Amino acid sequence: MSLLKLKRLKRLKMTIDELGEITDTRPVPIEIIQQYESILSPTLIEIWKEHGFCQFAHGAYQFVNPTEWQPVVDAWLAGTEYEQQLGGHFYALSRNACNELYIFHLETKSKLTIDPILGRITGSINDGDDEYDTAISRFTIALDQEDIDFFDFKNKPLLKRSIKKCGGLGWDEMYNFEPAYALIGDAALDIKYVNKANALVQMMVLRQMIDVPKSIIFNMDWVKEAARQPIQDE
Repeated sequence: MSLLKLKRLKRLKMTIDELGEITDTRPVPIEIIQQYESILSPTLIEIWKEHGFCQFAHGAYQFVNPTEWQPVVDAWLAGTEYEQQLGGHFYALSRNACNELYIFHLETKSKLTIDPILGRITGSINDGDDEYDTAISRFTIALDQEDIDFFDFKNKPLLKRSIKKCGGLGWDEMYNFEPAYALIGDAALDIKYVNKANALVQMMVLRQMIDVPKSIIFNMDWVKEAARQPIQDE
């Protein structure tokens, strides 16, 4: 095994150390590898090849199939300034237990998070100087427990309490609030309302409950300019 490959897989070990062991995995079809190998992070592709789409700590966090999640990404970006200014080439890379979906914009290296519970999209956009492997690795692999937790109306973490109440998540599941935040606001963010739901289906249901997702946008002027520049091979 090459030193470069070992370095990339070492990043996965760091994720396991922070988030917990891999508790489920799905093989990545060869056509998916071929589709994204020249596009996405070599580190992420190496993990796909060696370990598949990994799920950590019974659903606390997992890598996703970008093709499977593309309809969800498109639905949540529809009508937003991100879609209007940046256009396509957003790819879903991973998600946490309440289905915050981590998406990556190829041209600008913009790293955004779709939060279906709160109905918003957030992103921290800097100068875009990182090369793709570093940008994606920092966004989806170099995480700790606090990064992937979610919080109640008192700003107290919910992940461990949700696991205790509902059990761990199956591959296609997420934790959800019933009634939804879109219906009753902060009062929904209570452990007594936490339930399980199908992740793909519930993302679409929650999107239909709102007009346009709220956006927290940093340095959009820079993003507009970066989107006009050609992609540079790294």
